[in-house]
Amino acid sequence: FLSKRYVRKMDISIDSSTEYYNLMMKLKDMPYLEELCLRSSGIRSQFNITMPEDKTLDQVLNDTLSGLKIKILELKGFTMPWGDYSGKFGLSIISDSIEVLRLQYSKNFELSSIETEQLKEMQITSDYYYFCLYHAQSIEHGSFVYRKTDPPGRLARMLARGCPELDIYNGLDLNILRKESEDGDWLAVLGDHKGEGIDSDYSTCCHQCEYHSKETERRRERDERDETEDEEIESSDSSISISDSEPDDFGESDEENEEI
Repeated sequence: FLSKRYVRKMDISIDSSTEYYNLMMKLKDMPYLEELCLRSSGIRSQFNITMPEDKTLDQVLNDTLSGLKIKILELKGFTMPWGDYSGKFGLSIISDSIEVLRLQYSKNFELSSIETEQLKEMQITSDYYYFCLYHAQSIEHGSFVYRKTDPPGRLARMLARGCPELDIYNGLDLNILRKESEDGDWLAVLGDHKGEGIDSDYSTCCHQCEYHSKETERRRERDERDETEDEEIESSDSSISISDSEPDDFGESDEENEEI
């Protein structure tokens, strides 16, 4: 099938074996290929004696995209980094031809870098936590992080640097944001669009927006409670001090008695 030069669209299930890696390299002999969907088979060479040589996901993807003039790329089911048991892993995408990118995020997978100068549209769907564009990839070490200033996540800054032509992110029109900005920088006004561009087909809630709001309120209530307790302590100390300094109502002070 890979010998058919006029194929325009392919959907392939791959694993970390050298055999599949070599098959991916043959895609470059298909000049009319425009749309490519890669699915992880879930099989890794560590668990299969017939695949002794392991390829990392980054290696397979980068070597496949290098020189491949596809316009649409979709990645599905990549929940493991192929060869690294450290848990969370990042993926790099570099292409000078991709115009549409669709990614299926898992608990352990996120973009670590992206350079796609022709990218127009990006769609991310997550099967774990859901985030708006502003907060995308804001989790650190598997946990939500609270910062009072509520800065943007790693993904928005990454896209602003590596995808200059990006127009649409999960339905959010970045051209509207460009018009709102004085210098055309959509990232500069993204903070006014928190909660938009959710990476889910089933939820309209950004977990980081929700966490930051609840944590801000919790800390405000705690600070108010601590302030009230401090005022009560100060009031109590003041009462004790006044009581100690008052003369005896039933007679003169010791100093006065001595003078008599």
